[in-house]
Amino acid sequence: MNLLSTSDLIIINFLFITGQKPIKFKVKEKLDEFKILNKKAEDERNALIRKKIFNFIVFMFAPFCLIIFIIGSYDFFKNIEENKCQMTYMFEYPQYVKVPLDGGISHQFPMYGLYAYAEGKQIEPARNFKFNGIPVLYLPGNAGSYKQVRSFASVALRKWLDNRTPFHFDFFSVDFNEEISGVYGYILHRQSQYLKLVIQKITSLYQEYHHIVIIGHSMGGVVAKSANTDESTVQLIYTLATPHLQPPIITDPELDLFYYYVIRNWTTVSHLDESNPISLVSISGGDRDFIISSKLTRWNHNTIHTSAPSIPTVWASTDHLCIVWCRQLVMTVVRSLFDLVEYKQKTKYYGVTENVTARNTVLDYHFQTRSSGKSFHGAHTQEIQVEKPPKGKWDEVLTHSVCRPSVDTPIYVMFPQITFQQKVSHEVFSSSYKILVTTSNTKSKNWIFGCTNQGVENKVKYCSGLENLSNQTELLPSFHRTRKLVHLDYNRVSKYSHLVVRLSPVKFKTCIDIDVYRIEERSGYLGQTIEDTATSMFYNFTYPTTFNQSKLFAWKLHVKPWMDKSGKQVKCPGHYNSVGIFRHGNFQNHNFFKNESLHIRFADTSATSAHALLYLDKHCRYSVRIQLDFIGTAGQLFRIFIKLLPSYFTSIILMSFFFQESKDWINFHRVLFNNAYYLCIVPGFIVALTIVFLPTDYRYMMTEAEYSAMVPMICYFISYALVLIVSLGYWVLVLSFGNGLHAIVTKFIGKKLGSVPDKVTDLALTFSLEKFPLTVAILIIAVAMSTSGALGLALGFILHILKIFKGYEDVLEDLIRGRIQNVKEGLSPINFHTHCAMLWFVLASVNLPSLLYWINSFRYVEIPNWDLSLYICLMLSPSLGILWQGFVPEFNPIMWSIQRYLCYLMGIVVVVYGTHRIYLISLIVVVVLISLAICQLISRFTEIQPISVNSTPTTTEFNGNLREEFNHSENEPSRNKTEERSKNSNSDVPTSRNLEVKEDCNNSKNVKKGMKNNKEDLEETPSTPISGLSSVSNSEISEDDDSNDSR
Repeated sequence: MNLLSTSDLIIINFLFITGQKPIKFKVKEKLDEFKILNKKAEDERNALIRKKIFNFIVFMFAPFCLIIFIIGSYDFFKNIEENKCQMTYMFEYPQYVKVPLDGGISHQFPMYGLYAYAEGKQIEPARNFKFNGIPVLYLPGNAGSYKQVRSFASVALRKWLDNRTPFHFDFFSVDFNEEISGVYGYILHRQSQYLKLVIQKITSLYQEYHHIVIIGHSMGGVVAKSANTDESTVQLIYTLATPHLQPPIITDPELDLFYYYVIRNWTTVSHLDESNPISLVSISGGDRDFIISSKLTRWNHNTIHTSAPSIPTVWASTDHLCIVWCRQLVMTVVRSLFDLVEYKQKTKYYGVTENVTARNTVLDYHFQTRSSGKSFHGAHTQEIQVEKPPKGKWDEVLTHSVCRPSVDTPIYVMFPQITFQQKVSHEVFSSSYKILVTTSNTKSKNWIFGCTNQGVENKVKYCSGLENLSNQTELLPSFHRTRKLVHLDYNRVSKYSHLVVRLSPVKFKTCIDIDVYRIEERSGYLGQTIEDTATSMFYNFTYPTTFNQSKLFAWKLHVKPWMDKSGKQVKCPGHYNSVGIFRHGNFQNHNFFKNESLHIRFADTSATSAHALLYLDKHCRYSVRIQLDFIGTAGQLFRIFIKLLPSYFTSIILMSFFFQESKDWINFHRVLFNNAYYLCIVPGFIVALTIVFLPTDYRYMMTEAEYSAMVPMICYFISYALVLIVSLGYWVLVLSFGNGLHAIVTKFIGKKLGSVPDKVTDLALTFSLEKFPLTVAILIIAVAMSTSGALGLALGFILHILKIFKGYEDVLEDLIRGRIQNVKEGLSPINFHTHCAMLWFVLASVNLPSLLYWINSFRYVEIPNWDLSLYICLMLSPSLGILWQGFVPEFNPIMWSIQRYLCYLMGIVVVVYGTHRIYLISLIVVVVLISLAICQLISRFTEIQPISVNSTPTTTEFNGNLREEFNHSENEPSRNKTEERSKNSNSDVPTSRNLEVKEDCNNSKNVKKGMKNNKEDLEETPSTPISGLSSVSNSEISEDDDSNDSR
């Protein structure tokens, strides 16, 4: 007789526990099915464990990235250069004379105006519209005032009066009503049209034909470029903190199109015509400008591109508004204007030169390569031949350092060639040697020469032939005195018998220092440490730019007085002369080492070269150390990622819809906690791969150094942490103060409506928000049509919050009165509307510029011809009539499955295409909300039977099949007991026909639940399985075994 195996005995006991007999049952086949089911459940458990591990990784990295982001924001806003700009002052009370425009232009543009600036005696001619100077037009930028012209106009007026030049400048300014032109494109089109009319009006005020000079601040510079498409009246434009390359963010299609047309028109052949091109000076503010970064101000067509800290004699970083009144910068602009004026023989009047080469040379001198005086004209003379020694004292010295407490008469200090030859080790390496000459408090434009011929008179040796080397001069930033330097190639200097330095009369201490060095010995790298500089005056540390991502790192250059063997710092009275300069591309920043270190970081990551230059006092000894700045690096990352976060924030919200898998909606923050891996890591990889193969804005808005494959992942981590904080804060607010806030809002609305009782207001809100949602949708549409679409979106978001507060109050009331037993069922509508409210919050935020524009133009009753926010509100408001119905949220497995995947897909699309053009975020959110409303409507009025996609039976199905296989029992009472027990144990378990489509991970839960129910039945009737087992005869078991063996 064959015996049963242990596994067979287990399955037989399992069958008897369930109340059935294993007569004629295919034990081994069912056992295999049971093993497959257990294996699948085990795989699901392993997948769940892996998911938890990945979620834990996200929980670790997301807060870490957010902390770095917060530290970077601190560095971005706090760790910046102090404001070194000086104020500009008016010497007389300013007047702004309004210039009327003809032909009904004032009625066409009632919010705009043209003003002429005047002071003192110039006020009366300006009031009579009598102008005989050179016209200069100022254009304010985003939210800028026309009165900002006073700094340039007052300084130019004072310079005219002081220098008594035969010409002067007439300054005009346009009042753009302080509009937010930087974030609303419709304004730029209108300002461009008005500017063309202004140019025609200014031209008509002069008898002579003048080219108008335009100074544009911020978006005013972009408007200035757009107004000259069909005109030849503008040949010179100064732009201050103007984003030429692209706007910081594109909030609407009008702004996108405006930039497209400006760039296209500016780069056409007519604008690049060499006979009459436009010279453009683009100046950025530097690190202090949080709004417009230096790289956005770059323009490549006939442009002088620089930054305020890089301009000689300015050397100060400015914020976005300070750049229009910074005295050092204003003086440089005005000086360049005066140097550009020439007398025109044909027309017999003064005007800005039309010679493009001469114009660009003057501009380059003032804004990039200034080497001596304030004026370009007569700056340097190449060669001087003298028969007699010039007036002054000639002094030949053998040292490399000369100081004079004061200078009464000019002194010519002669340094013989032999003093330089002593420093050069071998003639073979002479080409790698340079001579650095620095001087302080020297006012002469021509101050350093090479001696070509010598003479003697009255036993005084002098140079009868002097070759001027001053054109290679660089001005060095210094404290309250002029410092000049020049780097000379030794091979060039070797042909001179002497180097001659001229000291002009001055009452202050004047010094000359010379350093002969080999280039390789003074070249270093980041991370290097120099223990003792000895008498060295110059070091050049090269920043590696071959690896693009290295430009994202920040460094600190520390210079401290050298310490002797006893550990004491050697005092140095000239320590304030030491300065560090970081140059990359056309930009630089500097710092003095008296108190702080030099911050080395890129303002423009597209620069191909970068150097940290160190100029030290020759009479001091220092120790130099360069180390990585972690906080500064975090600040660099903040500068790059802050503009990317709105789209990633929206993406997290959209993808969270994917994880709502039943009619009972889960809390928003619980969705974030349970699915962190699918909300950060998975979409991060998808976006990184998508950007490689599809054309997106990432390459357009980010340089190669700023973008890497890890950027999407990092942005998702930061956005995930931000969304989680917002959702938790919101839920705490609702749970803690939802009832109270609802009462406050109700009381506030009642007072605004004329002291309406709170109960009446609450009843009205209840009926409008719950019983008549279509009425609310019509109200929002009416508000949007009569005011602004952005105001309608903001109203929709506020009503969402009111509905959530009211819903929470109703849930509390129903729980107290016992109307609902399941809290999840009561909170499900609140959770649903919370998801929708988050999307409405995104819409209201993205369209906020349209609302601000409407508020600013309210008194003019001016409505844009094409407002994207209006169309968004009109498309979206009808969906409220569906989503606010009482049956929502409704659940249909097939329809909701389609909606889930659509939301996840839109979450990816919004990151790929809505990062720079954030108006696309609104369109994507509208698609999701409208499809969500359609899904709820179809789910309400259709019943679709779910189709099971799982061929493997669940535990309930397995037990059902077992019961069908038993075709007899010992007696009828046993069968009745078994049926009764089976009915009791499975009364709450649905049959396979009524099962909804569930994920495979529920199989393991069903197995455990079935085993638990069967165990409880066994404990209630302990005698049943034993008696059942004893009633089975050996013949029956043998018969069953024989049948199995035969098979």
